[in-house]
Amino acid sequence: MSYLLDKIHSATIYKRPKEGSLEVVDIVGHWGIVVVNDSGSYLVHNMPDTGTTATSISNLSNNWTPVAQLQVGPNKTIQGMFNSTGLVAYLPEGFVKYVSQGFCTGATGSMATYLSQ
Repeated sequence: MSYLLDKIHSATIYKRPKEGSLEVVDIVGHWGIVVVNDSGSYLVHNMPDTGTTATSISNLSNNWTPVAQLQVGPNKTIQGMFNSTGLVAYLPEGFVKYVSQGFCTGATGSMATYLSQ
């Protein structure tokens, strides 16, 4: 899983409408950050069933739209993005982790701050 430790070259905040069971409470949408590193391009976002995760953008639906380009500080990694959500990053995958990381908006905010420092 070297992609977790590869230096991030660029990052963009993305948003899409909520899907599934939480769709009925779609007030703010679903947020994440697309990053590009030496291993490829990944969407890093917080999901109810896993908590914060990174997936290849080859799985990105057309519902995602770019919102803002981020300035990326030196030596930033996807693992660092995970860690930036706090000690809860070490909880097992699941809904408790998702909530503890601040849902998708809180996790995206924490990760954007980390990347920009």
